[in-house]
Amino acid sequence: MFLYAIGFIAGSEGCGVSALLAQAQVHRVQLSADLDKRVELRRELYAFNTQLVSEILGKNGFGYDSPEFAGVLYDLNPGAVRFPGGTVANAYQWRVDSFEPPTGTLTKWAKQRLTNFRERGLEYGLDAFIDLSRKLSFKPVYVVNIFDNTPSDAVEMLRYIRSRGGDIPFLELGNESYWDRRSANNVKAYIQFARPIAEAIREYDSSIRIGVNIGPFNRRGNYEEIWNAPISRDKDWYDAIIHHEYTGGQGIAEDAAYGADELNIIFADKELAESLEKTRKTHPIMPIWLTEWNIGSQYRDKLGQSMAHLLSQISVFAFMMQHHDDFEIGGLHQIVGNGWGTYVSGENGELIKQPSYYMWRFIGRMMNQADSYVPVVINGQRYLDENLPLYLTIGYGNGNSLKSLVFVNRNKRRVILDLKDIAGSGKTFELTVISASQKKLPNPISMNKDPSRTQLIDSSEAIISPYSISFITFSD
Repeated sequence: MFLYAIGFIAGSEGCGVSALLAQAQVHRVQLSADLDKRVELRRELYAFNTQLVSEILGKNGFGYDSPEFAGVLYDLNPGAVRFPGGTVANAYQWRVDSFEPPTGTLTKWAKQRLTNFRERGLEYGLDAFIDLSRKLSFKPVYVVNIFDNTPSDAVEMLRYIRSRGGDIPFLELGNESYWDRRSANNVKAYIQFARPIAEAIREYDSSIRIGVNIGPFNRRGNYEEIWNAPISRDKDWYDAIIHHEYTGGQGIAEDAAYGADELNIIFADKELAESLEKTRKTHPIMPIWLTEWNIGSQYRDKLGQSMAHLLSQISVFAFMMQHHDDFEIGGLHQIVGNGWGTYVSGENGELIKQPSYYMWRFIGRMMNQADSYVPVVINGQRYLDENLPLYLTIGYGNGNSLKSLVFVNRNKRRVILDLKDIAGSGKTFELTVISASQKKLPNPISMNKDPSRTQLIDSSEAIISPYSISFITFSD
C-alpha cells in the first residue's frame, strides 16, 4: 500500500526518539541554515510547460480561457509558464491562433491532433494566456515558431502581446529544432532560421532575453559535436541556452545508459549534474533554460505518479535551486497530462489531480511567502555512493530568517530530524510529509486525493519516514 502520511513526531506514543536510536534502522540528521549565503529567490525555477491541444479538442473544451485552468495556476502559483508548449510550438500560427499542418514534427500524436485542431477551426488561446499572465503575475515564456515566421512576423507577434498588456521577459527560438525535419541534425539550417529573428527582436527590444536550442546528451545523437559546439562559436545573438532533461531519455532521445529502475529515478539529479558538466564545456557561463524536464517516457509508463516519481521530481528541483547561478528557468513538463502532469482532465472536463499536484502546491505556497533561497546544511549526511547524497534540502527565507524548508529522505531508513539550530527552543513548526508506508519503491499513489494534513509541532525533533518529502514551516 502507498499513501500520503504525516510523519511520526518525536514524543509520539510508542515511537520516541530514544527508542528509535536504540535501533539500527534510523539515522540522526541535524539541520542548520546558512543565512549568510542566502540569495534572491529565482522564482522562474518553479515553472510549467503548457500544452492544452488535447484538452481543447475534448468535448468540453478545457483550455486557457477555462476557469478550471485558471484555478490550477492560482493553486500551484508558479513563477513562470511556457506557451504554446513544446512539440506544438513549431507549428503554431499566432495570427490565427491555430496550427499549420505539422510537417516538421517527428511525433505522430502531434500530427494527428494538430491536423484535427485546424480542421475543426479551433482557437488555441493566446489572448487568454496573456490575460492569465497579467492577472496571476507569472512570467510568460514564449516559444516562437522560427520556421513559419519571418523576422517581421516575430516582431509583430511581440507587438501584439504588448498591445494586450502582456510582458515578454523570455523568448525561445523554436522547440527541439534538432529534431524538426526542417533543421534536423543541421545546426547551420537552425541558425539560418533563428538568427535573423533574434537580430530583429534585439532591434525591437534588447531587454527581451533570447534562448537557443542545444541538443540532448544521449550517445546516439552526438549532438555535443554536431550541434552544441558549432552554435557556441558565436554567442553574440542570444542570451541563454535551452536544454531539455528527461531522466532516462525521452522518445527518440532515449539512451540505454539508464534503464527503467526505481533507484535510478530517485537520483535524477545525478543525470542532470552530468548534463550540466557537459553543457559547460561549450557554454561555460551562459544561463541554462530547462524549459522541459521530467522522467522519460519509459519511466512514465512504469513509474509515473508513484513515490519514486515524486522523489525524482523534487531531486531535480532541489538541484536547480542549489545551482541557481547556472539555471534561469525550470519548466516541468507538463502542467497537464497522464503520468507526467500535475492533473488530467476527465471525460466530462472535470479536473483530476495527480499526486504531483499536491507536492507542487506546497512548493508554490512556500515560494510565494519567501524572498530568498537559503542553503540548509546537513550534518549527518549519508551517501549511496560518494556522489549520491541520501538527503536533500531546500530552504526559503524572508528577511533575515528561514521561513520554511523541504527535506527529502531518499533513504530506506527513518530519520530523526534535529531542528534545534533552526527552530530554537520553545518555538513551534508545522510538518507535512508525503511518504510511503512501505520501504519498497515505486508503488503508485491514489489519484485525486488531497493529502494536505498539517500538524503543529512543539518539539525540536521529528521522526521522518523512509522515502519521503517533508514540508516544514516555522512560526515567527
